[in-house]
Amino acid sequence: MRSLVRSAATLALKLVPYLLARAVQSVLAGSQEGGHHPRFDEDALMVLPVPESLLAKRAEASASLVKSAAPYRESERTMLGLIGEAETVMTEKGPSRPKRSTSRKVR
Repeated sequence: MRSLVRSAATLALKLVPYLLARAVQSVLAGSQEGGHHPRFDEDALMVLPVPESLLAKRAEASASLVKSAAPYRESERTMLGLIGEAETVMTEKGPSRPKRSTSRKVR
């Protein structure tokens, strides 16, 4: 199951640059429906041609995308770990207010 999830994530990552291209975004924007949570028509996406030049470079582009995503994923894991630690401390001790300083500031 994990390998299936990982390959789906890798496939999605490979599509991101193409899907974020102005021409694709323009087509998707033109087929949007809804207000608060707009959706686009799946048929509009499925008929978009993928240029042969992008397909020819897919192995190189995929390796580059996976490599560039790795530091982001690592920093995300680090941040989530730090948030978890802070939440644990907050749960154990409860939120505390900073102590008020008794010293006077000199002007």
